[in-house]
This record gives sequence, C-alpha cells and structure tokens, in this order.
Amino acid sequence: MKEINIDSFFKKAVNYLEKTINNKDIKSELRDSFGEEYLLDYINKSIDLIIFNENSYLENKYKITINILNQSNNIGNYILYLDSEGEFIDEFLVWQ
Repeated sequence: MKEINIDSFFKKAVNYLEKTINNKDIKSELRDSFGEEYLLDYINKSIDLIIFNENSYLENKYKITINILNQSNNIGNYILYLDSEGEFIDEFLVWQ
C-alpha cells in the first residue's frame, strides 16, 4: 500500500463531517438534543488500514475515526472510509 499523509486524511474527514453536520435534519436533531447553543469539537481518534471486512468493498481501505464532543462530552463518532488515494468510499455518523 502507498504511504498516506495522515494530516490530509484527518482534514478530509473533518471536511466531510462538517458537510454532514450542516445537513438541515442533523442540525435540527442537534438543536433538539443540546439546545440552540450547542458547540461541537472534534478529536482525531485513529486511522486504521482495514485488511479484512465482511463488506469486501471496505477491504484495503483506510478507516478514519473522529470523536464528536459537545462541551467536552463525547456525543458520537464519525467514521469515514477512504481509499489509498484519499477518495471517498463510505461514511457513518454514530450518536451515543
């Protein structure tokens, strides 16, 4: 596998996350859960190379995980899958 630029992968993940968070339905859900003054922060958690996955389309892809916090409380995770070129494969937003 080609060597990746970790910083650029985390930046891509945050860009995708912010696009997702700015979705009208998600913004409404955040306001309902945390009030009008919610303030999100992101923590880069990990980048993993997926060697095997039951979903074969995710094999040999990078899994980038970002913790989502509101006022220092972990409220969820954003998981982004990219190929070795940094191209989008799939994404998941998981609330806790």
